[in-house]
Amino acid sequence: MSVIVSSTADCQNIVVRVLSNSYGLGGVQPNAEPLQIKVSQMDSFFEYTVSNTSSDVVTIVTPSQVGGDSHGVFMVEVFQGGNVVGKAATLLACDILCCIASKMEELLDCDCDCNKCSEHFVEAQKIFLLIKSAESQLDTAYLDNPTLSQIHAIIDSAREKYETAQDMCAGHCGCNC
Repeated sequence: MSVIVSSTADCQNIVVRVLSNSYGLGGVQPNAEPLQIKVSQMDSFFEYTVSNTSSDVVTIVTPSQVGGDSHGVFMVEVFQGGNVVGKAATLLACDILCCIASKMEELLDCDCDCNKCSEHFVEAQKIFLLIKSAESQLDTAYLDNPTLSQIHAIIDSAREKYETAQDMCAGHCGCNC
C-alpha cells in the first residue's frame, strides 16, 4: 500500500502521505503524470492535483470538514494517469473520544460501591470497543487486494460502528464536540 492517512489530534485536518515506488511499495511513479488525490466522506469530497511528483513522498493536509462534518469515516483515493494507484480509509472520532472522556469523568465522581458506576463503565467500554473495532477494520481494509464490494462492506461496517457509538454518546459530550 502506498497511501498513509492520519489526522491531526483535533480531527480538524487529514494528512495524506503517498509513498513512491522507490520505497519498494509500488504505486506512484516519480516524474510521471500528476497525482489526483480525492478525500471523501459519503457523497462529499475534496480533490487535489499534485503536479510535482519528483519526491519519494507526496504529502497533503486537507481540512476534515468535507461535507460540513469533521468526524466519521473518510476515504482517500490516489490516481495517476487515470489509474488508481492507492487507497486508504480512516476514522476521525474526536467527538467519540470526547464522549468517552466525559464518561470517565463521571466514573471518577462515583463511589466504587455504586451500581450506577458499573453502568457508566460498561457503556464507556462498549463505545471504546466500537471505535477501536471500526479503526481496525479500516486499517486492514486494503490488505490482500479486496474487491470493491468487500471494501464498501468494510467501510459500511466501520461507519455503522461509528454511528452506533455516536448514538450511545448522544447528549453526553461535555467538550463542545
